[in-house]
Amino acid sequence: MTLQIDRFTKSVLMIIAVMTTLIAMALWMAPPPVTEPAYARPAGIPDSGQQLQSIDDSVKQIQQSLNQLNTLLVSGRVKVQVVEAKDVARPRATESETPANPPVEQ
Repeated sequence: MTLQIDRFTKSVLMIIAVMTTLIAMALWMAPPPVTEPAYARPAGIPDSGQQLQSIDDSVKQIQQSLNQLNTLLVSGRVKVQVVEAKDVARPRATESETPANPPVEQ
């Protein structure tokens, strides 16, 4: 099986090949782009040690609050009454009506 290519197709393929070669040579020979050196900003660098310490302090505070809540629940001073949702007449409290961190009595 012989493939016949006309003169127009040969010339278009030749132009594409020459252009591709020229582009490749231009990219190869071009000087690297000039970029500004990256400098660290003194106030912009996060302190990972300080972040970890903050996370550790938050976890300790949460653990302390859970321990207080557990102590309160185990003491028996709190009574929990479960009711059906249809028995509740008032709507749920919104976030603005609920205190952020209610005090725990001991």
